[in-house]
Amino acid sequence: MQLNNDMDLTIHKSWYNRTEVQSDGITQIVQPKRYPMYILELQKIYQMESKAEVIDQIISDLQSTIAELEEMKQKEEVER
Repeated sequence: MQLNNDMDLTIHKSWYNRTEVQSDGITQIVQPKRYPMYILELQKIYQMESKAEVIDQIISDLQSTIAELEEMKQKEEVER
């Protein structure tokens, strides 16, 4: 999804299997149950002259991203 600050944010749901380490400390047995996990991707191109400018803009973008995610979470909770 494209955020208001032009940052591209994607949350992918995936699955993984946990393993249980055996008494030898090496062998691992994969548990048959699958557990959910989420992969976050953030992307934006910054075309600026100095690294300090880029860092300041990243900080600002992350703060606005947090605010936007909190709004999305509140809307989702109201819809439930």
